[in-house]
Amino acid sequence: MFLQILSIVLFILGTIALIVGLINKKKSMTIIGSICLSIIFIIWIIIFGLALAEENPNENINSENTNTKNENNVTIQENANEDKKDEQPQDATKKILNNEFYSSGKIYNIDENNIYFSNEDSKKYYINKNVFQYFNGRTAKSMDSVDIKVGDYLNQLEGKILIYRNVSGEELNQELLYNLTLDEDERIMMVNTIEIESINIQDKDTAIVKIKYGDLFGNELTDETFETLVRFNSNTKFYSKGNNINTVNDLEEAKYNINSIVLDRNTINKKSPAVVKEFESTDN
Repeated sequence: MFLQILSIVLFILGTIALIVGLINKKKSMTIIGSICLSIIFIIWIIIFGLALAEENPNENINSENTNTKNENNVTIQENANEDKKDEQPQDATKKILNNEFYSSGKIYNIDENNIYFSNEDSKKYYINKNVFQYFNGRTAKSMDSVDIKVGDYLNQLEGKILIYRNVSGEELNQELLYNLTLDEDERIMMVNTIEIESINIQDKDTAIVKIKYGDLFGNELTDETFETLVRFNSNTKFYSKGNNINTVNDLEEAKYNINSIVLDRNTINKKSPAVVKEFESTDN
């Protein structure tokens, strides 16, 4: 209101000064009149600007918010695209063939050309199923790709694909027992967890031992464990790092430090305990 009154006063004074200056040819009055009118022009610009600001007080804020939202939407979209990319299975075929792949996981899909699996971090991969040789990871026997099922566990070693079947009960027990008969040259990978439950020494060369064993991939497939009796005899070969485990009398010392047991394949699934061919442990 003050600016409006001031502008009116200046307009009157400026107009009078300008007319008097022009009539009387007084330059000073003309200049004063021109200044007054110029000030009026500036005042009205200010008034107009203030009026616009009052009418749209949130315009700048809204504009900033809009820009922020747009930026956030772009970021969210980029993240969504990255997530979608991560969700897409990656081809691991060449890396496995070149021994440059170090992941394994449960098979979640099989189609005409590929086998799909995801690792413990939920990263998804696939392999061309017509490229590789397949082996039962527990028995080391050759497998046909048609025998691989969704739910099996896929691992790889030196360009070979190892399949740990998602089985349970006696079917799993038989695969684990067979794995215990594989010597170092036959075995692709040790898959048993082994514990000694009890030791019954019968003489200086013979002992009947109850062992407990389970699948190494228990966290992924099954936590089932099994028990069986095995026989140590005079033909059992003992191996230990410090060469301190040499007879059945030393078994107690090796009870919690077992590396592997190799059973005589011809003696498993018999009424009498399976015979231990080799026993390897670390020393206490």
